[in-house]
Amino acid sequence: MTSFVMYHVKSTVLIRGYSSLSAARRGMRTSNRNAGWIRVCRCNNGVSETEWCLPVNDGEYAAGPYAIATEQNYYQHVVKVRTVRNLMTGTDIEIPSNTPASCDPSTETYWSA
Repeated sequence: MTSFVMYHVKSTVLIRGYSSLSAARRGMRTSNRNAGWIRVCRCNNGVSETEWCLPVNDGEYAAGPYAIATEQNYYQHVVKVRTVRNLMTGTDIEIPSNTPASCDPSTETYWSA
């Protein structure tokens, strides 16, 4: 059973589950580094924070693409639910916001053989 997950921030797609926080941090560090992101230290109200960033302009950084969360927090707060209309029956159903088209009953891709 996994207790921590790594996910893509923009799409909220679950990348992988981990059994410990240290393993999840290591996985996130490796994934962000392999994606070309760097670690940047910032001072926030006297507290030094280190986070994964991509340099955009001088002194400006975009947030890293991957993040970690507890499995419970991921499903309760990160993944949103959206309502779609089933293409065959016409009924409204709720699916996770990160559901791919091949698994979404409101698309023709789902129903094609």
